[in-house]
Amino acid sequence: MSGPPRKPTSQLRLAGSDKARQRKHEPILALHIPDPPPELSEAARGQWARLIDVLQPMRIVSTVDTMALAQFAEYLARWQRATEQITRLGEVIPVRDASGTVVSMKRSPWVAMQIEYGLMIRRYAAEFGMTPAARSRVESDRGEAQDFTFSRARAVG
Repeated sequence: MSGPPRKPTSQLRLAGSDKARQRKHEPILALHIPDPPPELSEAARGQWARLIDVLQPMRIVSTVDTMALAQFAEYLARWQRATEQITRLGEVIPVRDASGTVVSMKRSPWVAMQIEYGLMIRRYAAEFGMTPAARSRVESDRGEAQDFTFSRARAVG
């Protein structure tokens, strides 16, 4: 499949798009906040709760989103761990020779992990309408502004 991913019909409806009316055979799912799956790590359970806090007012989550939400939460937890390790150990680590003398410096493996997890987080955030570009395409029929903030302070606890 070429081009950008297909936008969910629920987001098209919120944006007032005529394309939503053209999708007549798409299943209509009940909005429901799923429970976290039991295999989630403890750190990911905390991220799950934060994601639900942000996604619930957006009214786009259903039980079928459980796996995607679980993966999103795990990536957030892993990104947080990598960030903590970089803060604690630094972005570079010394390379020592056999006698223990520092001969050079190399990038910490935590940096590569942080970058990889960050890219996955962006993908999941876009899927759930949590990026500026995704939000710019959604209109709310509510009269008051909604705060869907997912700040770093909330993300890292």
